[in-house]
Amino acid sequence: MTSCIRYLFLPLLLALLAGCGEETYDASDSTSQMESFAKLVSTFEDQATRGEFTGMYSLYLKPYVDENGGVVQPDMDALDGLTATEVHAVLQEHADMMEVMGYETLDGGHGTGGSSQVASDPDVDIEIQGMNIYLTAIADSATINNIAVNRGNCEIHPDYKTVKEYQYLRMPDGALERTDMKHPVRKPVDPYPIKLKFGEQEKRLLKRRCNVREVSVTTQTGSWTWSFE
Repeated sequence: MTSCIRYLFLPLLLALLAGCGEETYDASDSTSQMESFAKLVSTFEDQATRGEFTGMYSLYLKPYVDENGGVVQPDMDALDGLTATEVHAVLQEHADMMEVMGYETLDGGHGTGGSSQVASDPDVDIEIQGMNIYLTAIADSATINNIAVNRGNCEIHPDYKTVKEYQYLRMPDGALERTDMKHPVRKPVDPYPIKLKFGEQEKRLLKRRCNVREVSVTTQTGSWTWSFE
């Protein structure tokens, strides 16, 4: 009897362990969608992938008109339980389909997302001046979790932090020995989350001069996309 219980318990334990440790998308309600999306974005290390992920997610949220003139709403249940990599694959497939079929979204991409957004209006406003992007909080508070320019194809200059590291000297026997001296080193750091109060402004610098056509911003209340001619 004990042996039977052990064999029954082991598969259950393995199944539980398989689902632990990796963030997944939660489509149960709009708040869970927003919160789980922010967690999935943070799992990508490089800024370009984060920007691409955010841009494609903003596109996925928008209803579009199919070839028969029908309005197709975003299928959030299709993302439920998927990991960041799996969600990225679904979003990429959707973006490719939209481009190949030539489907158009209903909102025109001006500052609103799809039906799954928590708030109807963005809590930040943006302005483009040359290679600078200015974000101003227009709500009591705003927490910016990601900014994507041209769906991640136009990178934003990272923040840097100066830290002091020990210097090492190679000894005659080939071994490295740490000295008491330290020298400053500039290292890139993740700027997110960016927290603003009403009226406060954040400036982000583009890495290179781009033809900015689209900016997507994800905050604690949702994700929005601005389009520019």
